Amino acid sequence: MKTDIIQFETALLARDKGFFTGSNYYYDINTEELIDNEKAFYFNGLDIELIEACEKYELQKWLRDKQRIDITVICDWQKGVRFYKVGLSYVNSNNEIDIWFSRDEQRIPINHATYEIALEEGLKNGLTLIEI
Repeated sequence: MKTDIIQFETALLARDKGFFTGSNYYYDINTEELIDNEKAFYFNGLDIELIEACEKYELQKWLRDKQRIDITVICDWQKGVRFYKVGLSYVNSNNEIDIWFSRDEQRIPINHATYEIALEEGLKNGLTLIEI
């Protein structure tokens, strides 16, 4: 598959936060295998639990439009090497706009090797902000 599908862990978190759009992809919860709609239809009725898996842009759009959580991936250079940082902006519980960039335990900004890895991290972090 050439599409950029969210990872299994992100799909689980998205499901728990109420995300569902009727995607064309699913994960088998037991094997973590990514399957398409056609195979999912075949599994329907069997004792297999499926979790919706979407393209990253679909989840990012849902976070932005439905949850008011914006994810930004920034490209930067350090000693001739390109890396990516992820940031979130969202409305906090005090109805104020918060801006957050991913940092490790020592509060050092986290650099990601690719845009896709940074975006996946941003999606996971954005989902954790949603209160159910």
